[in-house]
Amino acid sequence: MRTDSTRISDEKIVEVRDYIKESFGSEYLPLVPNNFEKKNKTNVQDAHEAIRPTSLKYSPEFVKKYLDKNSFRLYELIWKRFIASQMNPALLETTVVEISADEFLFKAFGSAVKFRGFTQVYEEIFEQKENAEEKEEYRNETIPLGLEKDQKLGLEELKKTQHFTKPPARFSESSLIKELESKGIGRPSTYSMIVGTIQDRKYVEQVDRKLFPTKLGREVNKILVKNFPDIINEDFTASMEGELDQIAQGENVYKKVLNDFYQPFSKALKNVENKIDKILCDLCGYEMEIKVGRFGRYLACSNYPECKNIKSFRDIYAQNQEPEYTGETCEKCGSRTVFRNGKFGRFIGCEKYPACDFVKNISLGVDCPKCKTGNVVERKSKRGKLFYGCSRYPDCDFVSWYKPVSQVCPNNDSEYMEHRYSVKKGNYLRCPICHTELVPEDVEELKEIDAD
Repeated sequence: MRTDSTRISDEKIVEVRDYIKESFGSEYLPLVPNNFEKKNKTNVQDAHEAIRPTSLKYSPEFVKKYLDKNSFRLYELIWKRFIASQMNPALLETTVVEISADEFLFKAFGSAVKFRGFTQVYEEIFEQKENAEEKEEYRNETIPLGLEKDQKLGLEELKKTQHFTKPPARFSESSLIKELESKGIGRPSTYSMIVGTIQDRKYVEQVDRKLFPTKLGREVNKILVKNFPDIINEDFTASMEGELDQIAQGENVYKKVLNDFYQPFSKALKNVENKIDKILCDLCGYEMEIKVGRFGRYLACSNYPECKNIKSFRDIYAQNQEPEYTGETCEKCGSRTVFRNGKFGRFIGCEKYPACDFVKNISLGVDCPKCKTGNVVERKSKRGKLFYGCSRYPDCDFVSWYKPVSQVCPNNDSEYMEHRYSVKKGNYLRCPICHTELVPEDVEELKEIDAD
């Protein structure tokens, strides 16, 4: 269902209130129905109702035997959130304890549940925030009973930790969608297309499930922001979404909205076209034009059919890229080798290509843990996600989403460990079998990564 509406029909409100009163008691039922429409009024597609169960007689327990595991978990989530959204809030009692020791002051925070409210049905677990490590001292825990004012306490343990301010984390696909949603950009039906498009056009690449801008992406962004400052900004995109809603509700005229946008945009576009250097055909000197074929956009010579020269945008991008030398020599002709990007990820090739066709995979220096004869190399999936596999594929089908490192598990459960990263822990190693973790203090390789 493609909707971000929070509106619930009057008929269903009556049904859910009756269900709450009968199942949990009148104390869990608010005096008037909870209404969330005003909170998100500017970014709501109100033609549809909110996502909810079609009938409350089909409880999660009732439908479980008819659904697979993932379908059941989704239905249970929708069911519980819908019921909880029309219940009274939970009541918590928060206690703060201040403990002085010489010139130092320590604080402990604790909370006790006085009334469970909607948490009787559904309790949300939030993802770890980027700055959670800095706020760790404020997390709620249970305060020991029996504490009194001016009571002397004994020191059992003192832990010394040091935290550093970290830059904002890179977007993942899911966190980028959350950012788009919070800024009012796009619609639920377009989020997947947006994330897919920026990867398909090579504006970003995905490494360890994080999105990193490519040189092409940076250059395109620079041109757009410089020449279209009134359009390439989140305020314009969000206001355009609002105008589309006004058209749908009959509060605005679509021709006026289109004219207000297109006329200044058309002038700006012509100015930019005159500033950007034209791409000329390297065979006859005529200007190259953008064409659309069965595999997408490409460049073709305007002197067609006399000249049939064509180029992909990837070829143009590769020509303008500074070669990244490996420091090694070609095994065929002795020339230098460079890193290249192909359909299945990065690889090493000769700088004299196409005169010399020498290529080899980028090895991590880790023997394949499955077949013991191949090496672990970088690869890319069809969606552009980086993963690691055996160089002997398809004879060996070893794959890993995380970078394998030649480090034996302390428990000897695995001959290698996976390099991972989290906001709270930073870089660390994890055994793929027993899940034992090693932090930078234990591994020299991680110390170098943290230093970078």
